[in-house]
Amino acid sequence: MRKKTHIALLTLALLFGTPFGLTELRADDSNADLARALVQGRKILPLEDVLRLNESLIAGHVIGVELEGNPGRYYYELKILRVNGRYLKILVDARSGTPLKRK
Repeated sequence: MRKKTHIALLTLALLFGTPFGLTELRADDSNADLARALVQGRKILPLEDVLRLNESLIAGHVIGVELEGNPGRYYYELKILRVNGRYLKILVDARSGTPLKRK
């Protein structure tokens, strides 16, 4: 149940955003309509789907999510605290759910 709660909170956080150069959507920003429109228009996958598709890469606790990009190319930046205490960022294509880069 705890994992579902985290996913639900992250999904809600994603629905609020504002542009900073690239479009960056965060819980404290104001582009909720853009995030909703992208998901509803099937231009990007819902966060829940992206997390499910990349469950094996995550192997830890998702502590932050941002949706960045510009029209035509969006990606999720997943911030993860691994079970070994290390911090990891994974960039995932928001349209396909394919991992792009690990930092």
